[in-house]
Order: sequence, then C-alpha cells, then structure tokens
Amino acid sequence: NEVARFTTGDATALIAGLDNMVQMWDGNTGKRIVNLAGNERENERSGNGGVSVAMVTGRAGHNSEVTGVEFSPDGLRIMSVTKTGSVKMWEAGTGKLLFTLQGSGYGARFSLDGERIVTVTAYEPPKVWDSHDGKLLTTLARSGDTSHCTSAQFDRFGGRILTTAFDHSSAQIWDSESGKALATIQTPGIRGPGHELVGAQFSPDGRSIVTAADDKRAWVWTVDGTTLVATLQGHASQLTSAEFSPDSRRVVTASKDMTARIWDVTSGKLLTTLQGHGDVITSAQFSPDGLRIVTTSDDKTARVWETSSVKLQAQLQSAGMVSGAQFSPDARCIVTVSNNAAQVWESGSGKLLTTLRGNEKPVQRARFSPDSRRIVTASDDGTARVWEFPADTLLANAQGPATDDFLGASPQCQLLATLEGHAKPVWSARFSPDSRFIVTASDDGTARVWESS
Repeated sequence: NEVARFTTGDATALIAGLDNMVQMWDGNTGKRIVNLAGNERENERSGNGGVSVAMVTGRAGHNSEVTGVEFSPDGLRIMSVTKTGSVKMWEAGTGKLLFTLQGSGYGARFSLDGERIVTVTAYEPPKVWDSHDGKLLTTLARSGDTSHCTSAQFDRFGGRILTTAFDHSSAQIWDSESGKALATIQTPGIRGPGHELVGAQFSPDGRSIVTAADDKRAWVWTVDGTTLVATLQGHASQLTSAEFSPDSRRVVTASKDMTARIWDVTSGKLLTTLQGHGDVITSAQFSPDGLRIVTTSDDKTARVWETSSVKLQAQLQSAGMVSGAQFSPDARCIVTVSNNAAQVWESGSGKLLTTLRGNEKPVQRARFSPDSRRIVTASDDGTARVWEFPADTLLANAQGPATDDFLGASPQCQLLATLEGHAKPVWSARFSPDSRFIVTASDDGTARVWESS
C-alpha cells in the first residue's frame, strides 16, 4: 500500500490510513480541507490549528479500511478504494461524492488522460469505467477464464491494458476500448498454477513490457505481447522487482540472491551486477535522470550506484531495516525510511542531510513533493507530517559536499505541519497535481481534504 505521495507541481497530499478515512491536506499549512466520508458537510478544526473547509461524513462513506487514494491527472477528482472492494469518486474541492462502484475492486488506476479507470478484483474480471459518471464501458474477460486479477495498468497511450493474475505466471494484454484480449504473455518454461509474476509493467516510451517471475528470470516483450525480445537470466534466487530506466533502454532487477543487475533491453545482455549487500535486496530503482540506482536491503542499508561507471557511490546506513527509498524529482536527494524516522541523503555523496524525527511509531513511507522541497511522511501513530527544505539550502548542498552545519536535525529542515485526526495507522497520502491539496485516507470510513488559507 502506498502511504504518502505529493502530486505533480504541488504542495497538496493525499493520505490514507487504517481508520477507514481519506483526508486531503494543504502541504504548506497542514490545514485539513475535506473529509471524504459521505454526504454531510461540516467545518472542523484540526489539532494543529488548521480549519477543515469541507468535511463530509455519513452513510455514503467507506465501510472498511481505505487501501488506496489517487487524484485524477487534472486534480479535480479523487478516487478511493477500500479493502472490501468499493471504489468511490469524489470532487476534490468540495468532497462531494460523485459515484460509487460497489464491489468493483481492490485496485484501481486512472488512464493517463484521466478519462477512464480500470478496476481489479479477485472475484470478477477487470472492468473499465468512465471516470466522470461511473458508467461501465467494457469488461476484460474471455470465455472460461477464471483467473483472479491482481493488477491492471493502462499504457501511456491508453489503448492497451496490462493485467496480471494471482497464482498465474502469465500476463494479459487487452484492448481498452473493446475489452478484447489481444495477447497472452506466457512465461517461458513455466505453465499453470503454482507460479506467479512478481512484476509486470509497460516501458516509459510505451514500446516494451517487462515481466518478472518467481523462478529467477525476467523477460522483455514487444508492447503487443507477441514477440519475446530478451530473456534476462543470471540471478541465483527469486526476483523481488524489475524496473525500466527512464529512457526505456535498460532494466534493473533485484533479487533475494543479494544482487541487483542491469540489463540491455534490446539484446538482453547483462551490463553489470551490483554486489555488496549482506541480505535480500528488496527493491532497485533508477533516479529520474537515469544516472543513478538506489537499492534497498534487509541488511539495514540502502546503496547508491552510478550507472555509467557502475561505481558504488554511497552506502546509506540506518539503525533498522530500510523499508523504502525514493529519489527526489530533481535526483539530487534520497529519502529513506527506517523504524520511527525518515532520513534525507545527498544522492551523489551519500552525505546525511537530516533526520526527520517525531513519530511515536514506525514511519511507513516518505515521499518528496514535485519541486523536491517538501517531504510527507506517514506513520503507524495515526499522523502524517509535512517537512520543508528551503530550495537554496538543497541546491547548495546538491552542487557540492554537504556542510557540517546542515547535518542532523538542522534548522533548515522545518516541520510545517502534523496532520492529526486518524484513529489508526496512516497508509496513504497524495498531493494534488496543482499542489493545493493533501488528501488522507484511513480505516474509519472517511477521507479528508485540506487547503491553505
């Protein structure tokens, strides 16, 4: 589950938690704007002095844990998904419930243009809906297909949908307009139940697909799924992730064999092996500019690698297991999560810039804002926190070695707001595309939206 995320170009975040609530907050002031729960509107004052201008509660709210929230690409609507399978669409500015898709899925994604959504559920085929009125457009199903879909995503052009299923080693490609099955991507050498894909995604340029299975291999396919381009083989244990580079020319795989490997997409040639971790590598991802890779491991470290020279640039040591790592959008910094805190590092030197402390229970996720100046953290203590780093400070430290007076809990790192109100752990937080809002989601059946004065 995603815990906290800023929206593009924005200081607004969505946060989801275990108290059935989705809330939206302003990233500058910490004011809660809307509580997405139903159809009654009221004002509410938050614990940090912010005023909720559109809190909604009532029967139309969530009746179980909210497992995900997402803004539409234009930032005007919010989609929330619950553990029991309902999908709700809300008006972002007012918290008005637009429609509910009952039992429609435990996962949902917008198309890139925001006009459609695709939902997945364990009990029914994936479905495509009009994102404005909730009208069912098509169902992705074939006669005799009883597989339980676990994920679905649109390609960058919106014409195809890629799905994966539980306990199956194949992926399906569908025409998003007609719902027609276009191709089945069958994992070579693995058939039938008992195996499943650990990853499947379209490349950023929309020309390829990578799939990774639990048998130590990954594969690159043409986007129509009809041609196997390359087999990525060499790991000694099960893969944990497979990700394209931003330019779609390389794939990085992570494995339980304590290595990550970089591959050429066209030829399948192994370009290099990243070694040094002392335990399972849980993830590997490219920086936004493609110049670095960050790997996380159960050995309590994250490591930063330079992709051109394959040089280990930095080892980011934490006190506990590193549960997540993310580059800032400008690729100059990395935020890692471990235990009750998040840490910010300079990506080139590995210098610790600051530690974000204050949570009473483990931090689940930390995310940069699109301008790389803010971070939102979400915690098991039922709060989310918004932090700010002045642009001139980050710029100075990113262009050269970090100075000693910027280490630790420096005065340059400001806690802008503590977003309080959830009764249970916070699972997800997102910023709106225009940075005006933050939305939080939880398990108490509501969602809350916040904005600055």
